[in-house]
Amino acid sequence: MDNQNVGNGMNFRSNDGLVPRWQSAGILVIAIALVASAIGATVLHGWWQENIWGGGGLSQLLFYRFVAWAMLAFMLLLALRVPFILIVSVVLILDVGLAGAGPLTSVAWFWICAMLAGAWIIALSGSERGPVWTVRNSVVGFAAIGSLIGVLAHYPVCTPTIFFALISFLAVFCGWRLHARGRFREKLPIPLLWKKRKWPEIIMLALVLLGGTLVLMVGLLPDVGYDALAVHLNVPARMLETGLWRFDVTEYIWAVMPLGADWLLVPPYFLAGEAGARLMSISFLLATAWLTYQILLPRIGSLCALAAPALLLTLPLTFLVSATTFVEPALALFFVCCFSELSGSDNSPIGSWLVMGVIAGYACSIKLLGAPLLPILLIGVLIRSRTGHFEKPTLRVVVVALVFFLLCSLPPYIVALFKTGNPFFPFYNQIFRSPFFTTESVFGNGQGFSNPLYSKTLSWRLLWDASVNSKAFGESVANGAVGIVFLVMVPLSLLIGAVRRRWWLVAVVLGSMAYIAVVFHSQAYLRYVYQIVPWLLIAASWAFSKFAIPRLSVVLVVAILCAVNLLRFPVTFWPLQQFDPMLFISRASNQAFFSANKPIAVVGDILEKMDDMRDQQILIIGADPAFSHFPSGTLADSWHSSRYFYSEIKYTEFTKLVGQLGVDVIVHSIDQGEPHEAEIMQITDEVLRIHSIRIGRIKPELMYTHEKVVGPNLSQLDPAWVIGKASIREGGVEATVAAPITQSIDFSGRPKGLLEMRVACAEGHLFRSQINWYDAKGVFLSPDIQVHACNPKGITIKRVVKRPEGATSGTIFGGSADETPVMLQWISLRTFS
Repeated sequence: MDNQNVGNGMNFRSNDGLVPRWQSAGILVIAIALVASAIGATVLHGWWQENIWGGGGLSQLLFYRFVAWAMLAFMLLLALRVPFILIVSVVLILDVGLAGAGPLTSVAWFWICAMLAGAWIIALSGSERGPVWTVRNSVVGFAAIGSLIGVLAHYPVCTPTIFFALISFLAVFCGWRLHARGRFREKLPIPLLWKKRKWPEIIMLALVLLGGTLVLMVGLLPDVGYDALAVHLNVPARMLETGLWRFDVTEYIWAVMPLGADWLLVPPYFLAGEAGARLMSISFLLATAWLTYQILLPRIGSLCALAAPALLLTLPLTFLVSATTFVEPALALFFVCCFSELSGSDNSPIGSWLVMGVIAGYACSIKLLGAPLLPILLIGVLIRSRTGHFEKPTLRVVVVALVFFLLCSLPPYIVALFKTGNPFFPFYNQIFRSPFFTTESVFGNGQGFSNPLYSKTLSWRLLWDASVNSKAFGESVANGAVGIVFLVMVPLSLLIGAVRRRWWLVAVVLGSMAYIAVVFHSQAYLRYVYQIVPWLLIAASWAFSKFAIPRLSVVLVVAILCAVNLLRFPVTFWPLQQFDPMLFISRASNQAFFSANKPIAVVGDILEKMDDMRDQQILIIGADPAFSHFPSGTLADSWHSSRYFYSEIKYTEFTKLVGQLGVDVIVHSIDQGEPHEAEIMQITDEVLRIHSIRIGRIKPELMYTHEKVVGPNLSQLDPAWVIGKASIREGGVEATVAAPITQSIDFSGRPKGLLEMRVACAEGHLFRSQINWYDAKGVFLSPDIQVHACNPKGITIKRVVKRPEGATSGTIFGGSADETPVMLQWISLRTFS
C-alpha cells in the first residue's frame, strides 16, 4: 500500500509507524463483524421486505442492469489504462447531449471566475504560496461573489448581461493581478497519463465513477422537489423576472432567511436556466467528493483515499440532494473546505485565519446550521496554532479574519433584523416577536418551528435509529437513507483512533457527532446533517488504512457498503423509483416525467405564457407551491405565503379572503378532498385542466359587488360627478378626451375593483377607461388607461383594475380617446368590500 508518512496529529505528516500485524488483523475482524451486524440489523428491521420501487419492477431491473453495465465499462476502461480524466470527460459529454452545452459552459465559467477571484483575495492577504487552480480558491471566490450578489439583489440591476459582465470583469482583473505576481507559472493539474493500475484501485475508481455518474444523471432530471420549486430555484427565477430580490416576507415568509447557496445558483441560472442552476448544485457535490480524496491522498495513499468519495457519491442521501435542489451540497463543500484548512494540504500546509474566516462566515450565510460548527473550528484552530500547523493568532491576523468572517456571515441576519425585527426570522419568533409571523408554536407543540415528527430524545442509540430506521428521520419512502455507513464507520474510527492513540481522529468523530447532536436536538432530520458527513467519511477512510492486507480488505468493506447504498438507491426521493435510462437520452421522456410528477409546475409554465394572465393574482390551493414556475407574487396554501396560510378566516370565510387578497385566478387540485373545492367551482370559470389540476378564473361579477361610484347611472346624473365642459344629454353624458367627466373615490385597503363602462359612439372611433391613482397626500402616482373600440349600438366593457402600491384614492375618467364625442351611459367601480 502506498501509505507514505502517515501522520502525527491532524496533519498526518510524521511516521505513524506500522500497526502490529495481530492488531491490524483484529481491526479487520472487528470491521467485518460490524458490517455483518449492520446487515443483520437491516434484515431484522425489514429493509429487504420493503417495496422501495413502488411497484416499479421494470425500473428496478433497469437500474440494476445499468449499474452492472456501467461498473463493468468503467473497470474495463481503467484496466485498459484510459486516463481517469478522459472517462470523466465522456460522462460530461453525455450530460451535454441532453442538457445542451449551456449549463456545462456556464458552470465551468463560474468556477473559473471564482477560482481567480479567490486566488487574488488570498494573495492580497500576503499568501503567495500554492497554485491558482484549486477548489480552495474557488470556495473563497464563491464566498466573495455570493456576498456581492447578496448586496446587488437589493437593487434592480440583476440581469444576465450585468452579472456576466461584472463577474467576468472581476475574473479578468484578478487574473491580470495574479499574472503580475507570477502566479501562473504552474501548469494546470490535468493528469493525462495512461497509468497502469492494480485491480483493487480499479474497483475503487469504478465505484467513484459510478457514483459520480448516477449523481449527474439524477441531476439531469427535471426538478420536481418541493423545496427546490418553492425556494431555491424560485430565488433566481424571481431575480431574472424582476431584476432584484424583494426581501418581502409578506410575499414569501422565508424571503430574509440566509440565501447564500441560492445566490451562487443565480449566475448559472441567468445564463442557462434551471439546468444551469441544477448542474451548479451538482458541481458542489462533486467538488466535495474530490476534496475528500485530495485531503486523504498524501496521507494514506490513493487506494484508501478513494473510499471517502466512493461512499459519499453512492450514499442514498446524496441522491436526494442531487435529484432536487437543496442548500446542503454548497454547505457540504464549505464544511469540507473548513476541514481542509484545519488539517492543511500539500498546496497549503499551514492553515490561514483569513481563509477560515471567509469560508466559515459564508457557511453561516448559507444556513444557520453553519453556526454549530464554529466552536468546533475555533477549538481546532487554536490547538493547531499552538502546534505550528496553523497561522499564528497575532492580533492583526485575528482581527482581519474576524472582519472578513462578519462581512461574509452577518448580512442576511442584519437584513432580517431590519426588515422584521428578528435576525433569525421566521425562527425563534417566540423570542423576538416579529409582527410578520406567529409567535406561537408553528406545529402546536410548544416548540417553535420544531416539527413533532422529527423531535427525538437524544440518546446513545440515536445514531443506530437514524441508520436502521431512517424513515423516521426524514421524508424517505423507506429505510436506508444512509445505508449502513454510520453503523460501521463511526465505531471503527473511534476504535482505531483509541488503539493507535490518534486523538485527532477521535476528536474529528466526536466533533462531528456533537454537531449532529446539536442539530438533532432541534430537528432529528438526516438531510440537515448531510454537510458533516464528509468529515466522518474522511475519518473512516483513514481508519480503513489500518487494516491488515489493506488492498483486499479496504476494497471488500467499501464495496459492501457501496452495494448496500446502491440497493437503497430510491428510498430518499420518490421520483427515483421511476428510473429509466431513456430519461437521460430522450427529451420527450424527460418532459413526460416532469408533466406526470409535477403537473402544477406545467400549469405555471402555461400561465406565464398566457398574455391575459399577466399581472393576475394567482392562488395555489391543494398543490405544491411551485413558485419558480409561476409569475411573481403568486400565493399558495402553504406556510411560504403567510397572508393566505395564516389568515384567521381561511376556513370560515374563504370567498371573503379571496376577495381581500385580490385573487384573480385559483389553481387547485380536483377530486383530492380539497375542502374549498365546491366553493372554488362556484366562484370561478374554468380555463383549463391538466391531470388533476384545474385553473379557474374568478367571476368578477360575483366577487366585486360593493359600489364605490356615486351615481353610476349617467342618465340620472349625480352631483358627485365633475362635468366640466362635457355635455349632459338624454340618456347620458357626452364627453371627449379634452372634456371628460370625473369622480374621485376612496380606494384604501382594497387591492382590486371591477371597472364597468357602457358607452355608445360612432364606429371606427375609440373611447377610454381610465383611473388616475394618488397617495394619501394627494400626490399623483400613475394612470391606468385602456382604449376600446366604439359601437353605435352601445358597448359594455368590464375590466379588473389593480391599486398600485401606496395608492389610497383614484379618479375615474370617462371620455373618448380623441376629440370625437362619445355617449357615456354607465360608469361603475365595484370592490369586494
